[in-house]
Amino acid sequence: MKRKEAIEQILKNKQYTYQEYLNRSSQKQGKMKAGYEATSELLKEFQDKLEYINKPMNVILFAENWCGDCANAVPVIARLAEECPNWNFKIFSKDENEDLFTQFFTTAGKRKIPLLLFLNSENYEIARWFERPTKTYKIMNSFRSLPHDEFIQKLRESPEFQVPGITRLVLEEIIQVAEKSVALLESLK
Repeated sequence: MKRKEAIEQILKNKQYTYQEYLNRSSQKQGKMKAGYEATSELLKEFQDKLEYINKPMNVILFAENWCGDCANAVPVIARLAEECPNWNFKIFSKDENEDLFTQFFTTAGKRKIPLLLFLNSENYEIARWFERPTKTYKIMNSFRSLPHDEFIQKLRESPEFQVPGITRLVLEEIIQVAEKSVALLESLK
């Protein structure tokens, strides 16, 4: 089986709306609702980019409600997708698609979620975004030498890991990936 065939198989499996995904999330609903609301406010700053990225694409998201990175990113992605009605946006459970996910959608050999795939109309992958924004990786790396408890405390104190800081970082990166996807699709016409 090839990646395109795996995508087509997954597209036949159970998919979730954002509301269904939110309803499945018992522990992180407050954070997710705050991220969704913050995204609504931030989107006002990106109207010119929204017009550009609102092109027909298949956009699929693998996520799980137990994942902290998903709690940060899924509301942002779902709210952005609402502003892009030309996207064919779907949310899938990574755990419910574990075999195919592990075989075809790992990043650096790891099962990183959330994983957002931008696909052309034939379901070939044209771009991806995963787990968390680049800036947050850099911040985490700068704290790696600290004892674990101090490391966690530094992350909790960092505005880049709190709403609306994390919301902005996720939104900016996903818009960049969407812009690249649209530019690539336009270059292939």
